[in-house]
Amino acid sequence: MRGVRIHGDIFGLPEEALRSLSRPPFDEVVFEDGVLRIDHEGYADVEGFLDELVRLLPAGGHGRLDLIDKPNWEMTRYQIEPGRWRAVRVPVESVMETVMGKAGV
Repeated sequence: MRGVRIHGDIFGLPEEALRSLSRPPFDEVVFEDGVLRIDHEGYADVEGFLDELVRLLPAGGHGRLDLIDKPNWEMTRYQIEPGRWRAVRVPVESVMETVMGKAGV
């Protein structure tokens, strides 16, 4: 899918759990200092990946993954915790208004 960007951070995933994950469907996956950082341009099976990830995430682990659909000007934020994830859809302009307001623009 053109115009889709996926990025986010997952905290608290042990390195041995990371090794047991299937190959993540993202362009760039970096694990450093206990943080799994994801960056991807284009479509990917986010929900299939999260289904597997949350089963491996220990107590105290958490994260978020944003899927930005540029053509439809919509963002889906996946909130991640041990054993479950949930998706919240928000218009991109509401996110931009918040960011711009905090930046004083």
